[in-house]
Amino acid sequence: MFKVEDNKKKTGKYLKKLILDKYKSQRQFCKAFLEMRDGKVDEALLEKFTTKISAITRGEGTVQTYDLPIFCELLDVSCEQILSAGKCYKPVKSHITNYEVAFSKDKKVWESYMNREDKLFLNYDEYGKSVVDYALEFHNYDFIKYLMKTGHLNFVDNSKWERGFNFGLSTDIKRREIGYNDIWPIAHRLGVPESLVYEERLRTKAITLAIENHDYECLEELNARVNPAIYNLTIFDNRGERLEEQRDDELIETIANADEKIIEYYTEEFVIEDIHKREHTFMFPYLNRVVAIMIKNKNPMVGSVLDKAIKHNRDALEQLKQQLDEYTDILYRERTIMFNDKDDDELIKEYKEQCHREAEYWAKQGLYYKEDDGMLSYHYSTDKGKIEGMLTNIISVGCKPKDTEIAEKINELNGLVKNIIELGKHE
Repeated sequence: MFKVEDNKKKTGKYLKKLILDKYKSQRQFCKAFLEMRDGKVDEALLEKFTTKISAITRGEGTVQTYDLPIFCELLDVSCEQILSAGKCYKPVKSHITNYEVAFSKDKKVWESYMNREDKLFLNYDEYGKSVVDYALEFHNYDFIKYLMKTGHLNFVDNSKWERGFNFGLSTDIKRREIGYNDIWPIAHRLGVPESLVYEERLRTKAITLAIENHDYECLEELNARVNPAIYNLTIFDNRGERLEEQRDDELIETIANADEKIIEYYTEEFVIEDIHKREHTFMFPYLNRVVAIMIKNKNPMVGSVLDKAIKHNRDALEQLKQQLDEYTDILYRERTIMFNDKDDDELIKEYKEQCHREAEYWAKQGLYYKEDDGMLSYHYSTDKGKIEGMLTNIISVGCKPKDTEIAEKINELNGLVKNIIELGKHE
């Protein structure tokens, strides 16, 4: 027996996901519905039904019982799956399929299917999906772990590509062709092999399941806090990869709704080594979005998360100030080396002040802040000719909560970001 989800917004949100996973728009789905039900598409009815579906997906209505069979057939799901908002999955095929095996919790079913001499599990079904795709869709974490233990899913190092997909989760089950609304479009622009993009997508989905199952060992194995694109950023260039294009909203929401231990894990700083063997400190790249969801849900941990983000931003500001001051001093000394500290002639003093302003200006040339993902980089040359600098991400939060204490913390957090931006301004 399954429980019908009584939250219309949850059901609507899940139904919208099902529709957009298969159709280009809700309107396209409505056309298919009317065509199946009436044998034709009447434009007047289409407008009314599109409005009706929009209301349902917003959580302002429900699917009528007499419409449910058509929804199930068009979306290739069971009525239980729709009515429970994805909490209850029921096979919709009677014969053994990738769908049914990935749905099963029975290890014997998995072994029987995976050990077939014809290697049927390596094939994709008529919908272009593998057992891995279905297992991730059904959140069947036990089966995912089984595939990892049997060598069908493996963490893989793709660092030779250096294009933002440095590591992922590989599989010997070959990837289907990309379809509409499937994986990140970044692959097409960067010329990255489709398999690498798919491996990173598998990794991200597996991380989501590991969080739900509190599998910290797997989180560490999959390098769960890090977006692989970060490894390609340097003190010389933090613009090479767009982290926002690799964002996974399901993962972000899972983190925001997780328990205290998971949130602690995702709000700790971590250190990575870039391609020039320099170490840099970061926080989870999408922490601002996690915080926004936590505030919306009135999560009691949001205060401590903001405290960590404030400390991270403050440390970044202090490090940047120190390096800017150091380089400004180097440039100033180079320009005024012919004078000693005792020179007090007015013209000399005025010249020195001008030199200092120029030194400050040129010292800022190596500073770049990328607002869309919060990446901050700076580089400069020391008086010994060595290149130094910093690379990190800084956190800002755009929402304005009613809670006074939380609002004050957000103001402090964003104030530090503003100070960093001000440091980089050229007069």
